[in-house]
Amino acid sequence: MSLARIEARGVEELQIVNLTRLTETVLSGLPKDREVQLLAESNCRVRGDHGWLTRAVSNLLENAIVHSKGAVEVVLERDESSVRLSVANTGSVDPHTKNRIFGRFVTTRADKGGTGLGLAIVRAVAEAHRGHVELQLAGPPIVRFVLTLPTA
Repeated sequence: MSLARIEARGVEELQIVNLTRLTETVLSGLPKDREVQLLAESNCRVRGDHGWLTRAVSNLLENAIVHSKGAVEVVLERDESSVRLSVANTGSVDPHTKNRIFGRFVTTRADKGGTGLGLAIVRAVAEAHRGHVELQLAGPPIVRFVLTLPTA
């Protein structure tokens, strides 16, 4: 339902969101048994919906933690026109999954309860904020997703 809602309505309430603080908050709510390294510039502000952006960042981080046995690296950086959130972990994406990874119901963990909607939601949130998400590295050894949004 959430995916259909953002695809149909887009972003309804825009505000200035500090993506660095948002990411730190999401990380504080994740299990402490995994090593997550955050390298972030402090002024990574975007214009958007705080709730939807939280959902997208959560989905990216949770996927990295679930699909990696090692540390997860999160990098936030900005330039004049965009803010980039990069999430990297050890592992690989199967070649048959790689080209459709942002589609609905694409999952590599159906046996563990995955619905295959997490990355589709990330894509929809990115597009609703005039940004994009990409699988930059499919591994092995590193899988890296990059969410790019316009600066505020």
